[in-house]
Amino acid sequence: MNAYLADILAQPSAMRAALDGFDQKLLRDVTRRLSDGRLDRVVITGMGTSLFGSYPAWQSLAEHGVAAWCIESAELLHSVTRLITPKTLLWVVSQSGRSAEIVALLESASRAAFVLASTNDPASPAAKKAHAWISMRAGQEHTVATKTYVNTLIINRLVALSLVGGNLDAERKQAAAAAAAAEVYLQDWEAHTRRLEGQIADGNRLIIVGRGISLASAETAGLILKEAAKVTAQGLSAAQFRHGPLELADSTLTVLVFEGEERSAHLNRKLVEELQGYGARAFLITGKDPSGLPCIPCPAGEGIGMPIADVLPIQMLSFPLASRNGFEPGVFRHSGKVTTNE
Repeated sequence: MNAYLADILAQPSAMRAALDGFDQKLLRDVTRRLSDGRLDRVVITGMGTSLFGSYPAWQSLAEHGVAAWCIESAELLHSVTRLITPKTLLWVVSQSGRSAEIVALLESASRAAFVLASTNDPASPAAKKAHAWISMRAGQEHTVATKTYVNTLIINRLVALSLVGGNLDAERKQAAAAAAAAEVYLQDWEAHTRRLEGQIADGNRLIIVGRGISLASAETAGLILKEAAKVTAQGLSAAQFRHGPLELADSTLTVLVFEGEERSAHLNRKLVEELQGYGARAFLITGKDPSGLPCIPCPAGEGIGMPIADVLPIQMLSFPLASRNGFEPGVFRHSGKVTTNE
């Protein structure tokens, strides 16, 4: 079996391992430091899907009134270093814990800030240099981020809620439901890939957009399709898409729109309708009734379960697109599992 496919099919088990192994007690010291003022800000940082998968955690912190930033590690290292102070909780998210930017950032900042690390490798530099460490519990992953991405979504959301004293029960239930729904969905992976192959006749001009929690899905989708299928695909905010990229809309453009959270779903549906009017191939990615719109079905998901559900059809789409372009899905050509050069 293709190693990328094996990792995809193992996602439900990995998600359950993350839920079973999450220990809120490991965050007691960090939580106390935030509540008593010894830490006055949270800076979440990572690269690639580690950063994108942290967006829902940033949302949780911001919605609870925490001064929080979500910034890629390279920019934090070279451009906005003064954001890190002795009262900063520097939350480093890295699946490997040894990416070049992460290692360099920790060398310069681990003595200047309190470091929390979310990684999948307890022996990594990030885990060893951190003052507190949380495991992603995704197990070994061979190619493009799959298990580590969905576990980043779950673990980081639970961490964020723990830091603000939130109730984890609802989030745990939503994540468990997403794991169960993903398992059912992936049992028919071959049927899903065939359907998507028929729907996306040409993936050479492909944009994926979303809002809210599904912005993580859009950014991740663009990265996955570039990395796993070697397709020129771009993930964008659905709102930002209207500020210029909308001019690309014509019969040669395919746009995938995540329906997303209820509060902004009507805007995303409206965008699909508008794009159809411009002659573009537009699809709503939804776990609900599409109400007549062309759609790509995904499992229903609530809370953190939504971006988990969102990513599944994107993973399926990477197979026919890779095959169409003459590549084995998920196999690296120029890089590797860990980026070791800046």
